[in-house]
Amino acid sequence: MNREIKTILLTGGSGTLGSTLIPLLKEAGYKVFAPTHEEFPVEDIIGVSDYLQDGKRFDCILHCAAWTDVKGAEKPKNKVKVIETNVYGCMNMRVAAKRQPTKTKIVYISTDYVYDGMKGGYTVKSKPNPGTFYGWSKYAGEAFMEPTDLIIRTSFCKRGTWGPTKKHLQAVFKDIYTTKDWVDIIAPKIVKALKRKGIIHIATKRKTLEDLALEDYPEVKIISHKEVKLGYNYPTDCTIV
Repeated sequence: MNREIKTILLTGGSGTLGSTLIPLLKEAGYKVFAPTHEEFPVEDIIGVSDYLQDGKRFDCILHCAAWTDVKGAEKPKNKVKVIETNVYGCMNMRVAAKRQPTKTKIVYISTDYVYDGMKGGYTVKSKPNPGTFYGWSKYAGEAFMEPTDLIIRTSFCKRGTWGPTKKHLQAVFKDIYTTKDWVDIIAPKIVKALKRKGIIHIATKRKTLEDLALEDYPEVKIISHKEVKLGYNYPTDCTIV
């Protein structure tokens, strides 16, 4: 039987997903601890231990903190940091959960990139086969989860991702398929799923990245992924159901 969740330790609270989840969780009646990275460096077991020394108690760790730059993760200079954040981070959350006096659940935000993205339509029964270093690191993190935990494979982005300035993406692929959606659509689904366990997918309808971008920025430049040398095996259809 799942223990009732009342208090949540949320990692990655300043990120796209974490910052969206915090007000939703509070509105749903949860007490939320959302330490900064300086207060709770997920990749550093000493820092994690220091944060727990004052006796903070929580029923659930909602682990959103991650290295999410897919292209950057492929660069050799970044790979140690990717492993520290995405793999060691999950290991340290398991340690943090074990140090609680009562059974503490982990809800781990994983990714649709645990699949190779070659055919799409992946279900929770599909065999993971990451085609990117980022996807591999997130899948490796899943190994630290237990049967009573919850792994959420999903994908999201914030509105304003595409736009007219250098702070935005200037172009979008017309031939990349996805079931990702805006974070304000995905986050409420995550809150509703917290009591579940095992592995689940949270996604919306199948579409192209072009379809998604045009919802927010109709002037975005449309290109094919074949026109760009990405330097890694870009998943062309990571749709999940």
